[in-house]
Amino acid sequence: DSELHDIIKDLEDCLMVGLHTCGDLAPNTLRIFTSNSEIKGVCSVGCCYHLLSEEFENQHKERTQEKWGFPMCHYLKEERWCCGRNARMSACLALERVAAGQGLPTESLFYRAVLQDIIKDCYGITKWYEDFILIRITMLYCK
Repeated sequence: DSELHDIIKDLEDCLMVGLHTCGDLAPNTLRIFTSNSEIKGVCSVGCCYHLLSEEFENQHKERTQEKWGFPMCHYLKEERWCCGRNARMSACLALERVAAGQGLPTESLFYRAVLQDIIKDCYGITKWYEDFILIRITMLYCK
């Protein structure tokens, strides 16, 4: 749990940029932006919406997370709003690919899923921690 100014000593009036912010990395980027006055702007290009965690998707399951990717706003939280897996999966599809009768690149998605499980099993890296490390690396090396 580091503070941003502890990581980057000369942090002043910066812009936070996130390209290919998979799943919960996009909302976590926005959370970091809103909680740090040093960051004056944010540009985040989200993707991999199927990896976005939803607070109200499985309401009968025990909730162990504190922060969820969706919903972020108070109104949708009060309404207990949920997109669902099918909507998130559809959001990942390019309209051009669907119109041409092509689906998802299943082989590359399979290997990505295998790698994600290996990282989780071997290193115990959870989704939140993985996102935090990616943000930290991005901010340190992408000035």
